[in-house]
Amino acid sequence: MQNVILYAALGLGAGALNASIALGVVLIYRGSGVINVAVGAIAMVGAYLFWSFTTGYFGFTLSSAPAYVLTLVCMAGLGVLIEVAIFRPLRNTAPVAKLAASLGLLLVLQAGAIVIFGDSVLYVNLDECTSCTACYQPDVCPVGAIYSEEHLPDGSPTSPKYNAADPNKGHDHTFFVQHSRDVFAD
Repeated sequence: MQNVILYAALGLGAGALNASIALGVVLIYRGSGVINVAVGAIAMVGAYLFWSFTTGYFGFTLSSAPAYVLTLVCMAGLGVLIEVAIFRPLRNTAPVAKLAASLGLLLVLQAGAIVIFGDSVLYVNLDECTSCTACYQPDVCPVGAIYSEEHLPDGSPTSPKYNAADPNKGHDHTFFVQHSRDVFAD
């Protein structure tokens, strides 16, 4: 019964997130006449900002409440910047020009995220992971279960070592690299 309540709460959270993004698309369209395809990328910026503020990516770490407030302030500033710099000058243009600007914004935000945060894939060794949600970076994982592709242990003497408590020390765990590639292949 406890798991049912947990899954229901998690499902409601994911559903609320999807509904809020859909509501944002509708509000933007009704308010400005722009079909903003960059709404997901804007939400991605907010997620990356919050993650960065709580993990110390920018050189300082905040607890959740201040990070949330700072993320809200940054996102409000981003919204004003997008409106003033991109969509307001296009208010009297054809709808296709507004759509093209929205698509350009999407591409710029995605490329910016790659430039700032990188595009390397992180691999999680599920045999080591304790699902503590304290990680999301190789150097933050408390049990050492997250590896970048460049530092993936493969059991050879020159490869990085597994964490000290790993009972599978010395085994070849490159299988999850291939598994990830198979699952996420285009």
